[in-house]
Amino acid sequence: MKILHVCFSDKGGGAYIGAHRLHSCMRAQGVSSELLVITKRTRDPTVIQAPLHVRMQNYVWRNLSKLILKLQQPGDREFRSMNIFPTSISSIINQSDADIVQFHWISSNTVGLPDFARITKPIFWKMPDMWAFCGSEHYSYHDARYREGYAESNRPPGHGWLDIDRYVWSKKRKYWQNKEFSIVCPSRWLARCAGNSILFQDRPIHNIPNPINLEIYKPAVDKARVRKHLNLPLDRKLILFTSSQKIYDNRKGFHYLEECLARLSRYYDPATLGIVVMGIESPVASVCGVDVFYTGYFMDDLDIALVYSACDVCLFPSKADSTPNTIKESMCCGTPCVAFDIEGVQEMITHKINGYLAPVGDAAELAEGLRWVLSGEKQDLSRAVRESASRLHDPRVIVQKYLDVYENRLASGNSNGNLRNAR
Repeated sequence: MKILHVCFSDKGGGAYIGAHRLHSCMRAQGVSSELLVITKRTRDPTVIQAPLHVRMQNYVWRNLSKLILKLQQPGDREFRSMNIFPTSISSIINQSDADIVQFHWISSNTVGLPDFARITKPIFWKMPDMWAFCGSEHYSYHDARYREGYAESNRPPGHGWLDIDRYVWSKKRKYWQNKEFSIVCPSRWLARCAGNSILFQDRPIHNIPNPINLEIYKPAVDKARVRKHLNLPLDRKLILFTSSQKIYDNRKGFHYLEECLARLSRYYDPATLGIVVMGIESPVASVCGVDVFYTGYFMDDLDIALVYSACDVCLFPSKADSTPNTIKESMCCGTPCVAFDIEGVQEMITHKINGYLAPVGDAAELAEGLRWVLSGEKQDLSRAVRESASRLHDPRVIVQKYLDVYENRLASGNSNGNLRNAR
């Protein structure tokens, strides 16, 4: 069996990393696998960059979509994609010798909505977010729209001008109504949302967590040596915050850090704490008197794992996510996480067993979670964190689950992707 993965890129955001990891884990298990991308950032020879004419086409449609999206005035700041323009990537896919096409993050017009009907191979889609069953938004806080259908009557307050979300949703419904493809969700929460949506309520949906290389993401033997290597202070308790997007992205929750640290200062002298930011930088040198240390953006997994191992706790104040790479990576390195009690994260963290969950939006409870971890009240916390993450993200188990799903689809005889023939 040969698998062709398709994603916008192979490195950068969490969804790109997840695509490359699944591809790599499959190859490590002896599966014939390639990854087709628009933008290639790694040197992996098994990652194939789309031909120049496909990339140029994508550049034009992607930037035109950005202009069109300005005609909508959303009440939120969520990233949006349209994918309404056809591309030539379907020809690349059909000409490949793959038995299975595995989609990942295909927004930004990587695969246009009209392209689905042109693809002749069985399609599986690992959804990194909610875009597939929503409109143009990648995360929706108004489930009435994807549950009931996008209508003028259920447009959220504060949204104005053209309803592009509704337009994109209607195009998805049109192009996909007779097209068979299987859905894979990395979290049970996302699978439930997809199953409750108008677009996917009658489609097969599978819950398979994302894998990770447990030989790379593991606790450091000598934390002090790692800190010296990264030029991080040896005598402070370090709180990690990561983001590959803008540091003030509302969904990522960096703005909760100031109130959180103000409360934490009741228990700790700010001079004994440090904030480590991995990802993009910002001009902030300190927050509430606590120094900020920037590691920069790393491409290599070994470097990323060292940063997690060097820190005492990872803060993840996101208000919506599936099964975030940050928590997975941190826990595999034995570093406990403090996060908001959102559904995707609940599948990774058990409150006060292998981490701390705070009510969504409650900075005071986030501060209490940091205090709970930093005080060392629970013995062997790091071991419990590592063991639970290893069980959930074991690449051998996860790859086999994917292969089972693929084989069942092929055995059903519906390899031409036509939904009418399947029913």
